[in-house]
Amino acid sequence: MAGRHCSGINAGRLGFPAFRPSPVCCTCASTRTNWRSCSMTSDSVQPTLPFSVEHAPQLGPLERRVMNILWRSGQPHTARTVLEIMDAEEEATPAYTTVATVLGHLFDKGMLARTLTGRVWTYEATLTGCQFSAAHMVRSLTETNNKENCLARFVGLLDGADRALLAALLDDARD
Repeated sequence: MAGRHCSGINAGRLGFPAFRPSPVCCTCASTRTNWRSCSMTSDSVQPTLPFSVEHAPQLGPLERRVMNILWRSGQPHTARTVLEIMDAEEEATPAYTTVATVLGHLFDKGMLARTLTGRVWTYEATLTGCQFSAAHMVRSLTETNNKENCLARFVGLLDGADRALLAALLDDARD
């Protein structure tokens, strides 16, 4: 059973296609969405997501904390190594069983792939923090009944540097 990879098995059961985890491109979800720090190139802007944008999963605070650990590290982790990283943080550390349960829930949501090595599951992110944040932005836009007003308010909330970056990205997309 060593090295058994089961993300495709679970993916089919949940109704989305089997996938391989994508490489981590950035740490943009380590605090709040900081998409300016995303190092994605224009070639990788159209990601293959493990879920449809309309069904982008919502994450609770502990799920978000676990995903941030996986996104920042860019490497697979076991429940024990995630717990050790949490121990080093200033926030309260949950029990080992809680971390293991959260990792299982994130796997069920399509956020993680897992590999069984011996008797231990190793988890890795199936998408980057940038991809997850972008999916939620698009999901929010699809849920509104007035896209123009929603986009205008979004742009109005951006600072000048973010507006300039958005304008440059839109110009690049037109070319």
